[in-house]
Amino acid sequence: EIMPSLVGSEMCIREGCIRIEPGKEIELHHHDKDHEIYMVLHGEVVILGNLYKKGEFHVCNCDESHNCRNSGATEAILLTMKIDAE
Repeated sequence: EIMPSLVGSEMCIREGCIRIEPGKEIELHHHDKDHEIYMVLHGEVVILGNLYKKGEFHVCNCDESHNCRNSGATEAILLTMKIDAE
């Protein structure tokens, strides 16, 4: 039911992968114009104090400050999707 509402819309979705080495972190930041979804493909990360493992995801709403730290012993790989807020 979600997809038909997106067909023909002006919504833009951008995706990519982020690799984070053990102990490294994406510093606290926010996005003014889009929502961001992190999905863990490999490893484990802590986002805003919550642990996420392979297959789990976190939604960061527009203007919501967030960070992401690799809390595991191996590289973390995340699929990121940014979706226009308007």
